[in-house]
Amino acid sequence: MFRKLCLVLLVFSACKKDPLKPKLLNGNWVGRYGNINSPEPGDTAFGPLTAVYTIDFKDNGTMTVYDGRKEDAALMAEGIYSMKNGKLFGEYTYVRGSSSTFSIQATLHKPDSLAGIWRIGSWGSTGGKFFLKK
Repeated sequence: MFRKLCLVLLVFSACKKDPLKPKLLNGNWVGRYGNINSPEPGDTAFGPLTAVYTIDFKDNGTMTVYDGRKEDAALMAEGIYSMKNGKLFGEYTYVRGSSSTFSIQATLHKPDSLAGIWRIGSWGSTGGKFFLKK
């Protein structure tokens, strides 16, 4: 009986697929972001999503972030990301044009659509909102 139970568990665990592995995000995503309207920590009065934002996700859990279009962005950052239960978590530091660090949290709404918030520093309280499309 124990052997049968082990076999059943093995089959179910081998067949389970995780659709939110980093490979799903692999590639170039482009969207827009907006800044917070007030400098008060924790303020939720976000401005319009007008600035271009590009993230190139790699399937090894790293990402390159461009403040603008990838082809002509003055600011470029490198960082890491992970997916858990349909949520994206990432942190990056600019290596071209700045040395600032930012963090992001987003929800994967469709296989080609992310939306969430970005924060100044490592999970700071202020920042803005963003969306990305693959």
